Amino acid sequence: MDLYRVTLIRTDNFYIDVEAEDEDQALDAAYNKAPYLCAQCSGWGSKDGSVDAGEWTSIEDYGKTVELVEED
Repeated sequence: MDLYRVTLIRTDNFYIDVEAEDEDQALDAAYNKAPYLCAQCSGWGSKDGSVDAGEWTSIEDYGKTVELVEED
């Protein structure tokens, strides 16, 4: 039987509230607090396949990346 490697793509969104002086600082703070998949959760070392989650990126092409939730 033939062996195929199939690439499946999914998009994950992560929302976090951070305190910051401006939108740039808010974006930096969010990147610093963003979660990552551990090696086991990603399937690292599996002979059948694994997940390459890559890095978090902003969604500027799809709308506003930073939203003011509560003003001090």
